[in-house]
Amino acid sequence: MQTEYSIIEPKVLSMGAGMQPSPLDLPPGLVAFLLSDCKYAPDVVAGAVLEFASEGVVSFEQQPGGGPVIRPAADSPQSGRSLLPFEQLVIDRVRMRAGARGGVPLAVVISDDGDDFEEWRKKLTDALGQQAKRAGLAKYSAGPNVWWVILAMVVALVVAVVAVDQVHPKSVRPLEMAGAPLVAVLALIVPLLMARWRLTDRGVGVAAWYRRRGDRPTAALYPDPRADLAGLLPPPNASGTVPANAPLPKGQAWSALGGNWHPVTVGPLQRRPHWSTLRGLGSITLYTAMVSFYSVLIGLVGEGGDARGQLTAIAPALVAVAIVLLVWLPAFSRRVSLPDHVTFIGEVVKRWSVTDSDSPDRYYLCIDSGTSGEGMSFQVANSWYLRFGAGDQVRVTFSPRWRRLDDISATAAVPVPGPSPWSETAATLP
Repeated sequence: MQTEYSIIEPKVLSMGAGMQPSPLDLPPGLVAFLLSDCKYAPDVVAGAVLEFASEGVVSFEQQPGGGPVIRPAADSPQSGRSLLPFEQLVIDRVRMRAGARGGVPLAVVISDDGDDFEEWRKKLTDALGQQAKRAGLAKYSAGPNVWWVILAMVVALVVAVVAVDQVHPKSVRPLEMAGAPLVAVLALIVPLLMARWRLTDRGVGVAAWYRRRGDRPTAALYPDPRADLAGLLPPPNASGTVPANAPLPKGQAWSALGGNWHPVTVGPLQRRPHWSTLRGLGSITLYTAMVSFYSVLIGLVGEGGDARGQLTAIAPALVAVAIVLLVWLPAFSRRVSLPDHVTFIGEVVKRWSVTDSDSPDRYYLCIDSGTSGEGMSFQVANSWYLRFGAGDQVRVTFSPRWRRLDDISATAAVPVPGPSPWSETAATLP
């Protein structure tokens, strides 16, 4: 195996009646990028990790009760070569997810843990594209179909002008005047929106050469036990929620709380309760007063205040009293029986943000409390979002009674597995 990667011109070998390109001096991660049509794929990371193992940058160790984990071993390859930009991004991701634990399964590295993963994936894709571009294997373009898209939009504009001319002839003039500038804007914007990394003709040939060698670039380049990607990934658990050779499905995230890596479900957002609180009682009172105003007018004025009219006047109040006694009061009693404050050690398993044009940005953290297979999701302040990321262990102060997050702070304490410090009914009360 060559240890110093360089950008060289592709060789051309005579293969019968045709000419087939031979592989360039390419690292496995870049080969995986070419085979996935210049898109991010988990094989990119797997190929880079196997290359790191062959050069002493990482090692594989058996996780107690699970599969092998990747453990960073050195800052640079034993050959002395410098890591390529995309390789540096991969090893940075491995080190970040390994954290103080020292080791991390490959499935954790390639699974989505929120904004950090998305930003890393975009940087990795761009670094791979730039590396392939320097080898003449990829280019950043909108693709050959972009002009067909623009043509379809122009035809749609012409059809709209003709249709308007048939219905409102006087209204078509502004559309005709705006047609040329609109077409010009489409010709500028559409290619930008459709642009991504794409294989060049040379890249298509090189990818085809590698594809004929095996289904996976790592299997083709590393015909030894390390190429068994299944061995790098934890096996499925009893419920089958960890698919082999693939990242976790959407809605799940990895946690190492308690010492072993395991998947948890990203739970629903912990929203402040309304119905079974004093605010809920206030809402019942307000709505009752609003309805009672009209019922009193109807019963005492419209019906003359007789027995039927009096019953009509007080009917909303009677219904409200029944709702309070039979529904609201039992729910409120169960809620106030929950603890007002609990503190537990958890692990941040995912963080993400939501950006809307008509409202301020919102920030979220999902924290594994270690008491169930579902993480607790909170909307948090920007300062907490920036401070804590996936894999950080935190001390959380939370109010099960009011579903209120009071405080999050960093901690190095080791959590003690056990039952939930509050009733599981806390999340089901309205």
